[in-house]
Amino acid sequence: MKPGSFFFHCDVEGVTSDYYDTWANGTLETTSTYAIDPFVNYVTGEFGRSSNSAWDGYTVSFTASYTYYHFNVTPAAGVSTDALGAFTVNITVPDIWNGTEPVTVIDETGNMTAGDFIVYGSSVVPEALTVGAIVLLSSAALVVSFYWLRKKPTNKIVKCS
Repeated sequence: MKPGSFFFHCDVEGVTSDYYDTWANGTLETTSTYAIDPFVNYVTGEFGRSSNSAWDGYTVSFTASYTYYHFNVTPAAGVSTDALGAFTVNITVPDIWNGTEPVTVIDETGNMTAGDFIVYGSSVVPEALTVGAIVLLSSAALVVSFYWLRKKPTNKIVKCS
């Protein structure tokens, strides 16, 4: 979820309130006088609020909207940072092409940074080769190695008197 883009509307049997992600820090501003600590988690997508009044027996409905990024890449495990906030993490990259892609990293409370992710060379690994492809690749390797061996420089001894 893109910080600053989240909004939700709450309807408790005709009593409505709106929640805005004004500060992009995981807390929400609201028009409700009953809401306590409304929040949004930008990583998990969870959002909510507490109330100082009982909702037992009431029908409550929520409507939410937000902007999200093109790819959703999340590390398999938690990410630890050093004292400066730097981190290293392994992720599975979606099928992307060679070149530079912008990367935005966001934590649960909206802290974010951006950088470039650069892909060099083909990232596609063939899963299976046909017999014809193996023969073709083997032949090409044989031709290249034969050419290299034939053109390999030799040392010559020269006598000077």
